[in-house]
Amino acid sequence: SVKLALQCQQNLPGMLRWQQAASGGAFWIGLDSGYCKVEALAAAKLRANSAADGSGRTVTLDGDQVVLQTLGGFALIDLAQGKVLWKLDDAEYANATIRPCGQHLAVFVRIPPTQTAASDKPPATPKPGSFLRWIERASGKEAWQAEYEPGRVCLGGAGATLLTERELIGIDSANGKPRWRVPLSRQALWREPVHVGDAWLLVDDMSRMLEAYDAASGELRYRRKLEAPLCLDPFRSDGGEALLYTSQNGVVAALSLDAATGRVRWQSAIAEASETSKRLQGLGMAPLRIHNVLLHLDVARGVVWPLDLKSGRVLAPVKLPAEAEATLGRSIAAWSLQGDAICLVEPWGRTTVVKVSVGQP
Repeated sequence: SVKLALQCQQNLPGMLRWQQAASGGAFWIGLDSGYCKVEALAAAKLRANSAADGSGRTVTLDGDQVVLQTLGGFALIDLAQGKVLWKLDDAEYANATIRPCGQHLAVFVRIPPTQTAASDKPPATPKPGSFLRWIERASGKEAWQAEYEPGRVCLGGAGATLLTERELIGIDSANGKPRWRVPLSRQALWREPVHVGDAWLLVDDMSRMLEAYDAASGELRYRRKLEAPLCLDPFRSDGGEALLYTSQNGVVAALSLDAATGRVRWQSAIAEASETSKRLQGLGMAPLRIHNVLLHLDVARGVVWPLDLKSGRVLAPVKLPAEAEATLGRSIAAWSLQGDAICLVEPWGRTTVVKVSVGQP
């Protein structure tokens, strides 16, 4: 059984830019006016942080750290201490794509060819092209650099994968060298790959085809046709199974797959919309896990749908507190879980914290 109770509501001084769960039972929230910390599990205090002015783009990390990217480079900021831990001052990073990968940052930079006159000597450095740089999160030092097409980098197992428009590449995260390459169809819409067990799972939204590749060799293990299109990227539960969410005719269903064989362990319809105008757009947000229960936010109805991960059984929907439901009626930009509290944030900064209790029925 799942119960929800309002813990606090606050109006934050600015527009929401990002939100992340932090350590010590709190939520960090980035605003256009700076950074704020909501003490969700203690006295619900709010304090401003002036480590930076909130300008530039941000990459959210776990815990109390965030990456701030500006025209002059990017920096790692410790929000709890209110200081910059390290900074890389280089205009090459102004338009770089940065993704967290465990204790490293995967940074894609593109260096355009330098325009020179016929009489000028060609530049010695830097070499033009697209490069993946593996940056140590603790120090900001570059572990390695390798030339790759831009794409999405995901960490899993003993290495990482890179999904580009043309191929899936297994990368040795120790040195950046390719371990294997798998050519992919360009007539596809590939979801982000997910590492489960000793395989990488990849889904094409156009063909509704699930493909599994051996993480060590890149060999194709199996293909499986999905009955409905996905509404979220596949992800791995703590139990090691792959979870997929499909949506068709207003019905959102969850599937648990055995990644080794592609066999469906269980499938449950989370909710069904009785009217077209009440489609479950809120379930487009990733679920939150507390103990062995996945929580799904249903914006249209103002409820949370719990799903038991062991059995795949969908529990009775839990109505949000009236104050939180009113928040959903206006808009919801982000939600996250820290300890036993859910933080719901509106685009203009109003924050609602709801305490979650999970017990026996």
